Amino acid sequence: MDRTRRILALAVTASFVIGACTGGGAATKAPSAAPSGATAPSAAPSAAPSAAAALDNVRLQLQWAPQAQFAGYFAAVAQGY
Repeated sequence: MDRTRRILALAVTASFVIGACTGGGAATKAPSAAPSGATAPSAAPSAAPSAAAALDNVRLQLQWAPQAQFAGYFAAVAQGY
């Protein structure tokens, strides 16, 4: 009986490790061009038109819960950067 418990514990542990390493399928989805509710940044009035055409939209994936270390990112989004 003790050997059966060890094998079961090893199988459960292995399934958790494999599940944690796969990413849960979220990483296989193609990222959208812009997150919902986001607007494209506007170029400064004095900027050359060619500089505005060279801008790319990026999407930053943070951790699951908002944390104080990301305050700069949140402030930049609120200010339109």
